[in-house]
Amino acid sequence: MPRPQAVAAGRHGPRLPMPVGRAPAAAGLLGLLSVGSGTPAAVVAVLLIPMALGCALTVPPLRP
Repeated sequence: MPRPQAVAAGRHGPRLPMPVGRAPAAAGLLGLLSVGSGTPAAVVAVLLIPMALGCALTVPPLRP
């Protein structure tokens, strides 16, 4: 069964899922700029979630 990201890329082409995936990835990376040595691990984990989801949306359209 194809992944939802691959289905979206097949249906809409790579032009839609790539920017939609980059937006949460960029938001997660911007949030990680505020992380310091005293930041709890749970906060870092929460900030990694949008980055991971955004990257998951971005990568399938890159495959041939």
